Amino acid sequence: MAVKKMSWRCSNQALSLTFLLSFISLFSMEKQSPLPQERLFGSTFKAMSEVYEDAPQRAKRIVTHLKDPEACDSPEWRYALLYGEPGCGKSTLSKAIGVEADWLVKFIPCGELQSEGENQRNQTGINLYNCLKDIIRFQVRTLVVLDEVNELMEGSDDSHKDTGFTSRTFWNFLDSQAGNDKFFLIGTMNRGYTLPKPMKSRAKGCSIEIEAPKDPQKKLRMFENIVGTARTVFDEECDEEFLLDFIEGTSDFNGRDYGSLAVEARGQFVDEFGKQNKIRLAKRHLLSALEVIRKTERDFKYDKDEISEEKRRHKQNMKLQKKHHQESLELQKKHFVQSQKAQVEMAHSSNSVNLGLGSYTSQGPTAASKKKILGSFTEEQQIISDELDQESARVNAEKERRYREEHPSLLTQAFDTVEEFSRSTIRLALRQFQLEPEAPLLEASSSQAEQPSFPAEEE
Repeated sequence: MAVKKMSWRCSNQALSLTFLLSFISLFSMEKQSPLPQERLFGSTFKAMSEVYEDAPQRAKRIVTHLKDPEACDSPEWRYALLYGEPGCGKSTLSKAIGVEADWLVKFIPCGELQSEGENQRNQTGINLYNCLKDIIRFQVRTLVVLDEVNELMEGSDDSHKDTGFTSRTFWNFLDSQAGNDKFFLIGTMNRGYTLPKPMKSRAKGCSIEIEAPKDPQKKLRMFENIVGTARTVFDEECDEEFLLDFIEGTSDFNGRDYGSLAVEARGQFVDEFGKQNKIRLAKRHLLSALEVIRKTERDFKYDKDEISEEKRRHKQNMKLQKKHHQESLELQKKHFVQSQKAQVEMAHSSNSVNLGLGSYTSQGPTAASKKKILGSFTEEQQIISDELDQESARVNAEKERRYREEHPSLLTQAFDTVEEFSRSTIRLALRQFQLEPEAPLLEASSSQAEQPSFPAEEE
């Protein structure tokens, strides 16, 4: 019995020590006091202060709520969603809110929670739930920032993903934290229209749009703060007039774009002068860096929206359906043409005539007979039928011509006989009056018919 009590006490002490060490590690990791770089999860305190200064009032209201939960009289308000274009400062503003409210900040990129593969079904939702439960366990005022939270919930009705389970886990957890004044969550995302409907209904009143500053003076101040550092300064030729023109030419840039431009401009200075104590950026460095950024945008087709995996599969399915539909139409058209040919041949054979001078086929059925045989036509069927009629008429005319050449009709022979008889009568009349016929008249006699012989007494 004493051994059991001792083991139970040891296990409790070990468990308490584990919780204490976890809390200390969490606090030391998240409560980052100003380091020499003065950064919090990659963002400088200077940048966070400037972003917070230009933030919309609805975002600043979160700080008021965190400092005094009774100020807004909304104890159930425990989360907010910030959405906007990439690089507009959503993540930086989320951290700045925690710093301004003097709360512990826990920054979680959602990519770290995702798990896919065999035996990983619903593992993303489990990872998210365990992470959030570990945070609220210590009852310390903590601001959780879920970066790109839409990745956890997009395509919740897709059977190829486990986002359905993750979405339900996420909003059920948020609902359970109503009234917990030591927890607040901010989710950042580029778009909100892909969220599942239950999440949209929860985010109606707590979603805040974040836009990059558009005022030239504010953008100039942001540009100078991003490009200028302790070692990087602008050359004397980069006066305020040039910088304002430069900002006007980059009106579509955000903070992230200016950061990329600064990296390229510093690199070009180093390529030209090597390592120096001071990096002095001249006009050529900035303009050349801008040209590189613009070329990359053109190569990447930056303005074109990205295609998600769900849209890509939908596009492939639509392409296959279109291909099958086209093949089906071609097959139907082929069968229709064959059936029309057969029906037209039957109609032509039923309208064959026998003139006694040789049997040949008529030009085909009339419009009335076609309508009676084939019924009402569609426009496409009428075109095909007309083409078949024309082709049939041409073939029949050719057959008739060949038949007449090979088998002259009795009527034609009768006409030739009558003509020859007339010529013979003229010859006899001339001979009776003892006149010689003209040569052309004699030569015009038919070579095919023989001269008829008459009895002597009749002459």
